[in-house]
Amino acid sequence: MHEKQWNRRRVLTTGGRAAAAVALGSLLAGTRTADAAVARRFDLFGSVHSLLWNKTILPGTVIQSFGFDNLRGHLYFVQVLDEVGAAPAGRLHVTRTDLAGNVLGDMILRDRAGRGWGHGMSLAVESTPRHVRLWVEVDGAVRTDGLDCTGRALARIPFVDGATFTPDSAGLEKHRLIRGATDVTCTLDPVNNRLVQRYVVAGRARYAVYSLDEVIAGTYHPVAWFAEPVLEQPYRPGRRPIEVFVEVQGYAAYDRHLYILAANLQDDAHLTTVDLRSGRVVQQRSLDSGPSAVFSHVHRKAEGMAIQQTGGSARLCYGFAGGDAGARTTTISYVESMA
Repeated sequence: MHEKQWNRRRVLTTGGRAAAAVALGSLLAGTRTADAAVARRFDLFGSVHSLLWNKTILPGTVIQSFGFDNLRGHLYFVQVLDEVGAAPAGRLHVTRTDLAGNVLGDMILRDRAGRGWGHGMSLAVESTPRHVRLWVEVDGAVRTDGLDCTGRALARIPFVDGATFTPDSAGLEKHRLIRGATDVTCTLDPVNNRLVQRYVVAGRARYAVYSLDEVIAGTYHPVAWFAEPVLEQPYRPGRRPIEVFVEVQGYAAYDRHLYILAANLQDDAHLTTVDLRSGRVVQQRSLDSGPSAVFSHVHRKAEGMAIQQTGGSARLCYGFAGGDAGARTTTISYVESMA
């Protein structure tokens, strides 16, 4: 989120009950790898482990999202650029690290001619033996409140250490999958080689599923789409009343399920599993993201989700930003148990 919004979240999620438009039986049939012949779902109530704990990446602003290059053992982080006016202009800072969070390089995404990138809510990493491409929102427009910028299209760009890209730079591809969509971001499913785009049309958040290869080729035919389900904070007996409106802070796709990280206006976060075949909520888990005796800072904010593949297993990772203004830190936790 914008630094000025550290203690305030806007309500972006307006979807009602999920309404799946297309079943995914044919979508997934025959596309999974051999080790994924049976649909697998992360158990949100499995044991939680830590990948990074209070690690300083770039201290000026909070992380917005992150993604893994699982082939090379790298992490990529997106943050709003640490300068005045960066958020409404859509200026972003991309950092590459090793899996311990040690910085290996960075690049800048800067606005030009009134067009920026966005807020960086979701970063997707396309990793092959030949190349790495990052997927991030682009052609951003300032929101009506004047505090933030969100993308209208997706950009597929190489990571170039020390480089500065603008929305018009050579070497990047743009993909506008749905005409008239705003708040455009995406994630990649490493099992089925699918791209899942989150977007807003007519004030309602939705998701659409595509073949990644077809998108790269410029063919934009969604094989499934559904409205974002109601992301109510799970009820916790004995706790104070929970604000039900939430803001999505990240999402990740794995095989037949979508995983959403969201937080309410009281800064309580939760995870939600959604069945991509129906758009229905399968499981939810509350995460105490407010003041915590086991967390060394007064605040921590839910920021980002990604799938890490390591060996023959996978991890559902979700991030938190912590620390004080000008000294932000990053924590990444994960679950790996399958239901």
